[in-house]
Amino acid sequence: MAGNYLVRLLLEQMIDSANSAYLGILERWVYEGLIDDPHDEFFIAENKSLQKVRFCLLIQKKYKCIRLCF
Repeated sequence: MAGNYLVRLLLEQMIDSANSAYLGILERWVYEGLIDDPHDEFFIAENKSLQKVRFCLLIQKKYKCIRLCF
């Protein structure tokens, strides 16, 4: 690759840092259903006007929950 090695190294570290933060938010949203985004930078926003209910209550008519529900 052409260019200054130190500049490239700095940019790689900056991109890795930004990706780490973004992927942390994405992973928590996907696996836990939580959005921890204090700066409103994520592409999904929580609708805080909705009442929080257990997930199984929303789908129990159509599906059977076979694990302990969260």
